[in-house]
Amino acid sequence: TITGVTESDEGGYRCVVTSLLGMDTSSTAALAIDLCSGELNPHSDYVALWQVRGDTITFAVSAKTTGWVGIGFSNDRFMPNSDVVVGAASTGSVSDRYASVYSQPPLDASQDIFNTSTSSISGTTTIEFSRLRNTGDAADLALDECRFFLYAWGGTVNGESIGYHSQRVVSSERVCLPNSTVCPAEPPQVTAHPVDQTDVAPGSDVTFSVTAS
Repeated sequence: TITGVTESDEGGYRCVVTSLLGMDTSSTAALAIDLCSGELNPHSDYVALWQVRGDTITFAVSAKTTGWVGIGFSNDRFMPNSDVVVGAASTGSVSDRYASVYSQPPLDASQDIFNTSTSSISGTTTIEFSRLRNTGDAADLALDECRFFLYAWGGTVNGESIGYHSQRVVSSERVCLPNSTVCPAEPPQVTAHPVDQTDVAPGSDVTFSVTAS
């Protein structure tokens, strides 16, 4: 097991299987570190997954609530002048909003999110959406720069109107998403090759180990 994986761990690895009857080594499998997706866990009741493919960024945000779930992007950790996306399973909608002051963020005139969806399972609400890294909309903060992330959830929903959140967390540091050079629209495919098991009999005395090739 490799813990705390970094780019330096990329390379070829082989699985070595040993038993009382002998030893066999697999073909080399390539380990590629995925810098194009990640997970943000600002709170035990909230998780945000992101994936970058070219100029498109996709988010899947889940929180333990039956109310709305939101994620925002800020240049200074405060709500005013923040780009916000909010969704709720009860309405089945995900909306692009802009918070100019400390109040309910209104809908953007231009809804620059797509592939939206919502779901609710066992008290956990999930919203999904995609957006361009830079939408060209003055009411959206471009994500080709590092931004503070705002995480909020738990408010009531009444149509397009949302109530005050019950929970809110702000990232302590700016979050930097990888660029399209690191994460092209079509990532390369990696195929792993299994161990040839014909020479090693299975049993309780079989040992597996992984070595860098």
